Amino acid sequence: AFWGKFYDKKGFGISSLISLLWLVAGYILFVEKKVGYRIKDIFKSCKGIGGSFKKFALPVIISDVMLQLGNNVTLSIMGHMPESKTVLSANEITMVMMQISTFMIFGVASAASVMTGNAIGENAGEKVVCYAKRFVYTGIATGVFAALAILLCKRRLTENTEFLY
Repeated sequence: AFWGKFYDKKGFGISSLISLLWLVAGYILFVEKKVGYRIKDIFKSCKGIGGSFKKFALPVIISDVMLQLGNNVTLSIMGHMPESKTVLSANEITMVMMQISTFMIFGVASAASVMTGNAIGENAGEKVVCYAKRFVYTGIATGVFAALAILLCKRRLTENTEFLY
């Protein structure tokens, strides 16, 4: 009876959020033993990191919010176009492909930064130079691979466009 209120789009979103919050809370409180979270830790204040948060995290959060607002405005404009069904479908496919290629590139970039940072921490100057040269070529190869993947999927998707109409 209670869950009957959640049988619409908004309800499914709310129930998914509640389920995920319970899952994360249960994992943090009862499964994770290395860190040792306790319920009272959730309510502690972290006065020492406020300045660092404002300096480093706040600009990133503002940038991400502005990016999402821009995406929402773009989708709103596309939704009012005459062929909005086709345009929105094509946009969604394009966005998924872009996200896949971006995640692949960010993964390689993150690995490169960790390896370079470790080499710098070891004071291994020759290793850093070697890594820098290697990662330039790895970055180019990853970009070319991502572009080829997008082009190959483009050809496949444009052959079967009857699902858009």
